[in-house]
Amino acid sequence: MEKSLAMRQYFLEKKEKNEDPAEVEKKRTLRAKVLSKERIEANMKKFLKSDMEFLKSSEIKGISLAAKWCPSIDSSYDKAILICKNIVERICLHESSLEYEGLNEDQYVYKVRNRLRKEVPMPLRQVLKSPEVYMSAQQWESIPLQSIQQRI
Repeated sequence: MEKSLAMRQYFLEKKEKNEDPAEVEKKRTLRAKVLSKERIEANMKKFLKSDMEFLKSSEIKGISLAAKWCPSIDSSYDKAILICKNIVERICLHESSLEYEGLNEDQYVYKVRNRLRKEVPMPLRQVLKSPEVYMSAQQWESIPLQSIQQRI
């Protein structure tokens, strides 16, 4: 198996030598972006799962800021890179439930991500009392100042 991988790498490098250097750089940049997106998704999954465990055990101090930075479903950022769909797929890959039987892949992802939105980021954001929630609603007097001091 290692031999075939080495041969594949050899032919890729040989092919790249014959290509325009600008095109080679574009391909390498794209590969790096894909890898970093996968790392972001994996880390989001890890932090959101651990945050939910902290929330269930009432250990609020252990909760990270992952829910704050997790893009909202159907936000412009999510539509641009489709990160929420991938995080949902990582968190509960084909969860078995009668509710999901007979659904195709797109319908399944839609239902699960909506359920997950209500069960994961929303409760975590409420516990974090993120100032941005109050700021976007223009509820300036409701901003919990102690949460700002904690997070600095």
